[in-house]
Amino acid sequence: MELWPPLASELVSIIGENGFKSLFNRSIYLTCQTYPWLASGGQQSPKLQFAELHACFHGQNTSEANAANHTLLAIFTNTLATLIGEPLTITILNSAWKDATSDVSGEELQK
Repeated sequence: MELWPPLASELVSIIGENGFKSLFNRSIYLTCQTYPWLASGGQQSPKLQFAELHACFHGQNTSEANAANHTLLAIFTNTLATLIGEPLTITILNSAWKDATSDVSGEELQK
């Protein structure tokens, strides 16, 4: 769940809140084909959509929630790459997740 807010922030600054919501809702719709328990936030702000998404994940066992989030993120990023191209998508993901990936790397090095 920690990856969604910085990604939303980065994308909203580029494509606007409505653009992000459209892409996110499409990704939820496609993910619901495999995980029907996953709710769609509809026209809510990204922050409210993430709260609803978190609540949906919380109602599932950890492995099921992780699998659904992985699928959702894969569908979202693949759709984004289809729309704007892979190089720009990678640049956006790197920019959005630079802090999150450095935190993970630091944790792995400390273990």
